[in-house]
Amino acid sequence: MKFSDLPREEKELHINNYFNSVSKDEFSFISSNVREIRSIAVSVLKILYKYRDKNLTFYDYYNCPRMDYYSKVKLVNDFYKSIGIRIDIDELVNNGDIHLCNNDDTISDEDTSILLVNHVRGENSSTNAFLSNSGKSVEAIIYAHEIAHYIDEHYPKEDFGRRLLSETVAISSEMLFLDFVKDNSLFDCEVHAKLRAKDFTVSTFEAIEWCNYIESFALHGSYNIDSFNEVHKGDYESSLNFFNTLYNSNYSVVDCINHCFAMFFAPYIVYQYHINKEFSKSYKEIFKTSNIDDFMKAMGINLSIVDSDSFCIFLDNYLYRNINSNRLKRHI
Repeated sequence: MKFSDLPREEKELHINNYFNSVSKDEFSFISSNVREIRSIAVSVLKILYKYRDKNLTFYDYYNCPRMDYYSKVKLVNDFYKSIGIRIDIDELVNNGDIHLCNNDDTISDEDTSILLVNHVRGENSSTNAFLSNSGKSVEAIIYAHEIAHYIDEHYPKEDFGRRLLSETVAISSEMLFLDFVKDNSLFDCEVHAKLRAKDFTVSTFEAIEWCNYIESFALHGSYNIDSFNEVHKGDYESSLNFFNTLYNSNYSVVDCINHCFAMFFAPYIVYQYHINKEFSKSYKEIFKTSNIDDFMKAMGINLSIVDSDSFCIFLDNYLYRNINSNRLKRHI
């Protein structure tokens, strides 16, 4: 039987069982900050909607010039050296910390296997990270992103809030890498920025929806029509059915919040890196922060006075600069 055809009581049971199964640290942080998280996500979504390209496909992303593995590795190693971090990807591959997956060069629009092997494994895994190699230049961007995760995971984290900033660290490093290679014809910053805007539009929208469910559940420790009506306006049956869509999404609630935080904070970090010499010298210190308060202090952000709409000017400027980079170059 389809979820939408289940009786209301069974749908509610499914939703409540899910939230009761979420770890206490995870649920406590999100529910305690749910309105702030939703405000950030709403502000981010407004900007992403401006720049998303619905017609952009996965094939467009990988339809790029070829680049051999060692050239990609050298470029990424050189980038990290330029920001004060010593990393040797080839050494990490040779000693087993990173597993290299060599992929077939033929990629279809629907084939996401290459991106899916680019992820960092948990601390208990024998291999910390997987990187793909299909001979495409775009993988250097992915290497820069995943190596940031790899570095970040090697420092202990004291709270769940700091773990929710892992994507912020990776995206800010990715953005800095794109600045590092902006004059290299093998990389298309415009396509990459458009793809990020498109993909993160979905996960940021879902972050807002997750916040709605979590806020309702947190009111009484149960999701039901009374807790729904206290927080939201709309059709309760539709909200029950939509939960199943969220539950079966490609992104978990943690993924969604990670993504919207990354789009919110990373462009600011990149801006500070370029205009503030002291910040650029200490950029690597954000990897070492163990809790969310220290992370914000390292970035020079006081969240209690941040207006999310105003703060998103950094995201707006970043996307505008990269998506219009080719047009702007023609006018210089």
